[in-house]
Amino acid sequence: MKLSVCVPVFDPTQMYSAHLIQLLKSLALQTMKPDEVIMTANHDLAYLENLKEMMMGKFKLVFRRNESSGSAENTNHAISISKGELVKIMHQDDFFVNNKALDLTYKSLHNSEKVWRVSRFDRLVERTSLVHRESKPKITRRLINGVNNIGAPSGLAFKRSAFIPFDEEMKYMFDCDWYLKMWHNWGKPIISKDLEVRIRIHDGQASSWAVKLLQQEIVLTKQNHDRNHLFTSKCRCVLQKNETMVW
Repeated sequence: MKLSVCVPVFDPTQMYSAHLIQLLKSLALQTMKPDEVIMTANHDLAYLENLKEMMMGKFKLVFRRNESSGSAENTNHAISISKGELVKIMHQDDFFVNNKALDLTYKSLHNSEKVWRVSRFDRLVERTSLVHRESKPKITRRLINGVNNIGAPSGLAFKRSAFIPFDEEMKYMFDCDWYLKMWHNWGKPIISKDLEVRIRIHDGQASSWAVKLLQQEIVLTKQNHDRNHLFTSKCRCVLQKNETMVW
């Protein structure tokens, strides 16, 4: 099985090149290298050639520009052009703190009937440079109200055959909505036993301004998952046998 790492990027002012460099360097240190790293953005990346030169000989680095209007759409685009049977998402702000993370991801998914996996993580608060203690992801019904105990999308990996696109109408809760869809359609994920990913918390990330959309997106999430039949086989998000899950 091939493994793709998908990195949706948003850095039109080139403020976060150091974040992306740190992510790519943490990928280059992995004991198992990805078959490809796919970066996508709705703008040009002025420092792209520097990144390619830096990573030359480490792994295949691909950049594609698109016309996405949000993180969910940009992530969907990256996944749609990736080739791996296994897909790992990493946001540009975040990075690996375990050099065996991809190896552990590959082996656990490859050897399991489960189709998705989430990583243990900790958080780096950029303003204070403090690292908050490790968190173990857990999936609960509170996701429907925007209470995310699973973590950011950088903890995600899944089998391409089971992929369900992120809801592109959402800016803040698209991850919670997606976790619910995967849970309802495929069951609970594999949860890693080891710390693998560090999530960066800073004022410039989308969740800082998109939180104002929380209440209206809770309504949309409940519509997606049908409050009257939530967590039953009648939930509207459950795919029918004739529906396709991969483009």
